[in-house]
Order: sequence, then C-alpha cells, then structure tokens
Amino acid sequence: MKSKTFRDSRGSIEKHKSFNVLYTKKGVYRSGDIHPNVQYDCIVKGSITVKFRQCDKDIEETYCAPIVITIPKNTPHLFYFRENTIMIEWWSGKFKAKYYKPYRDIVEANKSAQ
Repeated sequence: MKSKTFRDSRGSIEKHKSFNVLYTKKGVYRSGDIHPNVQYDCIVKGSITVKFRQCDKDIEETYCAPIVITIPKNTPHLFYFRENTIMIEWWSGKFKAKYYKPYRDIVEANKSAQ
C-alpha cells in the first residue's frame, strides 16, 4: 500500500490507509481536533503532553515511550511534543476529524512562530 508523506517545519506525517506515522520535533504542537471514533496513539520514541477537554475542563497528561494512549471518541485533544518523537496513530473506525478551535488556534499560532 502506498502512503503519502506531508512535511513542514514540525516534522512529517506518513498517511497510510488506516494509520499515520508522525515524526515530530521537540517543542511542536499538533492536532487540536475531535474524532467521532476512539483514537489510539502509540509513542514509539520520545514524550508528549496531551491536553484533553473533559467535563468542561482542560486536563493535561504527560506520556513517555513506549506507551499506547487511548483518546475517547468526541474528546478534543492537543499534543505538545516534549522531545523529538515518533508516534503511530489509528482510529476505531474510518478517519474523520473536525477542528476544536481553542486547541487548533494554539497549533496554528505555533506553526507561524517557527
């Protein structure tokens, strides 16, 4: 199966049919979205802080490799990469996403600051 690779100043994302492989630099934000399916993120190398929106509160958790993180469906989330990180992500159903503006604004502001 062929993949598509997207690159920018943050690193790269290899998009496959049912999963993505992210190579992300330290100090970068990604995501800022919501999925109607459960999302799974396997940190292969590195560490991240994930901000979740649950019960009208922002909750932050830090994770280090090796670990698989489960993000419940319909949960806004934002990734901050604490060091150069390799992560694989996939979903419990077909990929669909919509931006969660408060978190996505952080991603966009960070992209323009690089």
